[in-house]
Amino acid sequence: MNYDYLLEPTRTGYSAMVLDFPPAAIVVTGDTREEIAMRMARSMKAAIEFLNSEGISVPPPRPYKGKIPPDCELISAQHKTAHTPVGG
Repeated sequence: MNYDYLLEPTRTGYSAMVLDFPPAAIVVTGDTREEIAMRMARSMKAAIEFLNSEGISVPPPRPYKGKIPPDCELISAQHKTAHTPVGG
């Protein structure tokens, strides 16, 4: 599964937010891009496991088609966690 997230530079490092993952907002912060990637992977895995344990369908990834702010970068991250498809 590849979920897109926005990576934004901050005064102290970076922040990142998954764009298409309701019902759980996933936002992480870190000093480096590598730290963001590691934290995002952990957060996505935890969110998917939680949704599965609650019997809530995990939204499938979809390409982001919105406007990207000029100081941000769109990142596509692969997550290998099994998920329950929407409606399944």
